[in-house]
Amino acid sequence: MASFQYTGTREGKSFSGVIDADDRRQAITLLARQGVQLQELAEHAEGSSGPSSGLSLRLGGSKKIKPRDITILTRQLATLLEAGFPLARALEFVSRQESTGPMSEMVSDLSASIQQGQDFSSALSEYPKYFGNIFLSMVRAGETGGILDAMLVRLAEMREADEALADRFKSAMTYPALMMGAMVIALGVMFAYVVPQFATMFEDMGRALPGPTQILLNVGDFASTWWPAVVAGVVVAGAGFKAWVKTENGAFQWDRTRLEMPVLGNFMAQFAIARLARTAGTLLESG
Repeated sequence: MASFQYTGTREGKSFSGVIDADDRRQAITLLARQGVQLQELAEHAEGSSGPSSGLSLRLGGSKKIKPRDITILTRQLATLLEAGFPLARALEFVSRQESTGPMSEMVSDLSASIQQGQDFSSALSEYPKYFGNIFLSMVRAGETGGILDAMLVRLAEMREADEALADRFKSAMTYPALMMGAMVIALGVMFAYVVPQFATMFEDMGRALPGPTQILLNVGDFASTWWPAVVAGVVVAGAGFKAWVKTENGAFQWDRTRLEMPVLGNFMAQFAIARLARTAGTLLESG
């Protein structure tokens, strides 16, 4: 008999503890009978103060379904199917973890579709925004070959690895973004305060402003006088650019431009190659 450490809620109160069970499925069943809404469940190792590895059962309750929520759902279903739960019961179990939010509603819809006899891949295809062609193809292959649990495990591992890589990319870009923001703020302060002081100093000396300084001063005067138009122009330009990159030609041109950037382009190319290799490896491994 193994020990499982869990965290959950019951009657609106959060608590954690350890339960003894023969396997993970029995632990989940025993806790469900006690009215516990699980959030985390992991096998408790001797001498450890916390769970070593396990299943996170927390669904996103936000107003928007995030890619991380889909990854968590995939890992949940993979673990529950490996524990011997039927797919319909696993979906029903997951949907009960959160009572509100679009994620819970989507899982409830999937559960209802499965109970009505629909294939899991067909049910997922009704949400193309969250489940792409690769995801659907692997789920369909798992259904056909009777290895849906193994396919979901591979999908969860692939998505988790992609997210970890994306997090490292965002971390690497944080410092340059901060430096760019600091530079913009410094330029704003210079236009608003420093350049006008130089202009006053030159006027007091009876000397004409240098050409570059006069240009900076004119830009500062224009920005301070017409700042509503400047802000509106930036907003319109940003919205137009966002709409343009969503087109096929715009996305191609923007991707090519980013790949041609010094330093950043090489980093993005490596990121894309790593994702391609991981996805191809997962598909080849899945047959």
